[in-house]
Amino acid sequence: MNKKQHENYFKRNDVLLIIGAAILVIGAALVFVGKRRWLMPCCIFMAIGAVIFIIGTTVRVSEKEILAYLTRQLDGFDLSFDTLAVHERRVIRNAQPIVVEYYDYEQGDMLRKTQNGIVSSRYVKTAIFTLTDAFIVRSRSVSLISGEVKNKRIEIPYDSVEEIKVIREDKKLTFNNKEFDLTTDKLFIRYDNGYKFATPLHVDIKSKDLEARLLKIIAEHPNS
Repeated sequence: MNKKQHENYFKRNDVLLIIGAAILVIGAALVFVGKRRWLMPCCIFMAIGAVIFIIGTTVRVSEKEILAYLTRQLDGFDLSFDTLAVHERRVIRNAQPIVVEYYDYEQGDMLRKTQNGIVSSRYVKTAIFTLTDAFIVRSRSVSLISGEVKNKRIEIPYDSVEEIKVIREDKKLTFNNKEFDLTTDKLFIRYDNGYKFATPLHVDIKSKDLEARLLKIIAEHPNS
C-alpha cells in the first residue's frame, strides 16, 4: 500500500486537481476566443493543465481502491467452526457465528464523508462463536493508513459475564479542521471483574437485537 495516497484519500487534497482543471478551462477558452497564432501556446498550456490534473488524480486512491484494500486485509479472517475442533463437544450443533463489522470512530482517526456515510481510517470485523459454556470472540482491526492488522481472540465463559450492552452515542469529532457529527453503536461485554471487550456495530435498528440475542444464549445455558 502507499501510505501517502491513503492519507490523501481522507485529507481530500484537491489543490492539484483544481489547478489542473483551471488551466484546462482557461486554455480551452483562449483557443475558442483567440487567434490562430495562439493555438500552439494554448495547446501547450492545456497539455500542462492535463498533466497537473492527472498527477492530482494519482496522489490519492479512490473509494473503490480503499474498499478493495480493506477486502484483502480481511481475507483469511476465518469464521468457520472448523477451526474450533478442540472445542467440538462444546460447540452448539448447527450454530452459526454472529458476525458484525463496521468503522471505528475515535478522536485521532482520519475521517471522510462519503455518499454512504462517514468513513474512518480504522475498520473492525468481529465473529462471536457460541459454545455450550462460553463465547469465543475473534476480531480483526485494520488500519487503512498504516496497513497494521491486529487480531484478537478471547474466550468468555458465560458464568463470567457481568454485563452485555449495546451503547449508542452521539459524537462530535474533528479531523483536518472539519467537525463530524456521528452516531455510533458499540457492543460491550464486561466479564471477569472488569475485563471489557468492545466492538463497533453498524448503526441501525437491529443493533439492540444483538444485545438481547447474546443475553438469551446465556440464559439458555444456566449451568455453564
